[in-house]
Parts: sequence; structure tokens; C-alpha cells
Amino acid sequence: MNNFPGLPGRYSSPPCRGRGLLSECCIKKEIGVPPVQYLKDHRLQQARILLKTSEITVYEVAEEFGYSNVDSFSRVFKNKFGVSPTNFQKNKQNLIFY
Repeated sequence: MNNFPGLPGRYSSPPCRGRGLLSECCIKKEIGVPPVQYLKDHRLQQARILLKTSEITVYEVAEEFGYSNVDSFSRVFKNKFGVSPTNFQKNKQNLIFY
């Protein structure tokens, strides 16, 4: 019985019983990290792009991506990319972008 008509193969039946199609365990299984971590990583990648391609301040980028405290944003950014957002922005012409 196809509980989810129109969805391909592995999604044609509930992958996590009683938890629904988009449960945390199923998303983690597909993308390798919990959904909240995936969203945080995605936001940081987008913030990095904005820092590289614009002249707005680190404070404005932090605010744009939901951080109410620029120090918190800077700490998370540095932990992820190994460089502070301020240094990243200052040296963006010398950094390899991937």
C-alpha cells in the first residue's frame, strides 16, 4: 500500500513509523546531520557569502541571520570556518571561496 502517492521509491511508505515523513531521524539519515544543525550550517554559509560579496558590517550580517549578539555570531563563525568574520571580510580577496 502506497501511503504517500506520488513520492518516489523509498518515500512510498512511512520511513519512520509513527513519526511522519519529515521526522528528525529521517532527515538526519538523509543528510547526515540533524535538521537544526543543517539549518545553522546553511545560515553560516549564506552569511559567509554575504560577507564576501558585500560591504555591510559584521554586525549587520549577524543581525540578518538571526544573531542578536555579534560576539555570539563571531564565535560560531570562527568555530565553523577557522577565521573571524571580521578577518574574513578584511581579507576576502585573498581567500579561496568554496
